[in-house]
Amino acid sequence: MVDLRLPNEAGQNPDVKLSGVQYVAAPLFVGDLKMESDALRDYVIHHEDGPEHIRRGYQDLVAKPELQESLRQFLVTAVNTPGAVMFHCSAGKDRTGTAAALLLGALGVPRDVIRRDYLLSNHEQAAVINQTLVAFARWGRPGGCCKTCGT
Repeated sequence: MVDLRLPNEAGQNPDVKLSGVQYVAAPLFVGDLKMESDALRDYVIHHEDGPEHIRRGYQDLVAKPELQESLRQFLVTAVNTPGAVMFHCSAGKDRTGTAAALLLGALGVPRDVIRRDYLLSNHEQAAVINQTLVAFARWGRPGGCCKTCGT
């Protein structure tokens, strides 16, 4: 079982320990997830380039060396483990989706199939996504800016 969560996330909701299962911690994030989530929310609310900012964050998942090491650990574990390999993060969308896309690509699955599989998260996570959209609408775009850009 490969856990892509940060240590504090795993500590708050530990995996159920199963006999005969090897547990591998491969955190696919750097920093404080709560603080980063709050900063991202503030940035998106106050900046027109919010979607581009989010896109760059996804690129960081595969571009930052420390995250590449976590992905390498995940892929090596997946390839070298006989039988099934389970992997997860907290929501099962961003980090798990990225890891799944890379694994499927390494196995030769066509990109359109990988994309379709990844986008299923939008359907499966619709309730959570809608809650986030409602919250963003409620926050609106108040005057001033945020801590992210300091203006």
